[in-house]
Amino acid sequence: MIRKLLTRSMAAATFSLAAVVVTGSTAQAQSGQISFTGAVTLGNYAGDPSGNTLLIDFLSPTGGTTGTLFSVAGPTGLFSGVAANTSATVSDILVTAGGATARSIPFLTFGGFTFSSPVFVNAIGGDITFGPVKLVQDGNNTSASLGLSGVVTGPGFAPGQRFDGVFSTQFAGVTPQGVFNTINNGGTIVNQGVSASFAYSITTVPEPSTYALVAAGLVGLGLVRRRRVRAQ
Repeated sequence: MIRKLLTRSMAAATFSLAAVVVTGSTAQAQSGQISFTGAVTLGNYAGDPSGNTLLIDFLSPTGGTTGTLFSVAGPTGLFSGVAANTSATVSDILVTAGGATARSIPFLTFGGFTFSSPVFVNAIGGDITFGPVKLVQDGNNTSASLGLSGVVTGPGFAPGQRFDGVFSTQFAGVTPQGVFNTINNGGTIVNQGVSASFAYSITTVPEPSTYALVAAGLVGLGLVRRRRVRAQ
């Protein structure tokens, strides 16, 4: 009787442990984001004689294939260790009717983090479209946006972790058609207020202690079954 009681108690304890293991190993979502501000020039890409390619040239240095976004702000989640005013290097973007391509890979780097394999998408609805770049009239101003997604690596990120981002800016005192006409006629537009925001969402990996609990639970179940077989 006592042996049966002990066996049942051990089984109950083991199943309780197994329940704890399931709860402890449940994946939890984490999210975070980081924001940038900087300057950009929009104009025709000289490498396309047809004039159908828009160049988004991130300034500093002007005219290079890469530029710098300054004033990292509002980092949260895994980005929270990045200090404000950290500079980030970003590749210029070429926009055509078929889409957009970064001129170098990795696309964005800062503080040990690397963003690559960008996929550019329409960020918001708009009056005029440069490929995936949307222009929306806002009173006497124009809002422009470009969405993107890809893979981020760095401290705390597992290989292949996805991110989503958006570049946005405003052109004061000019309509979407005015922006389009300026660029279409070979002119350029410089804006000192472009901003970018990158966000991610990940699933946490169970800690080693969780795996230890799983192993302990399995061992306990094995002992219970062995005692039951002997008792028969």
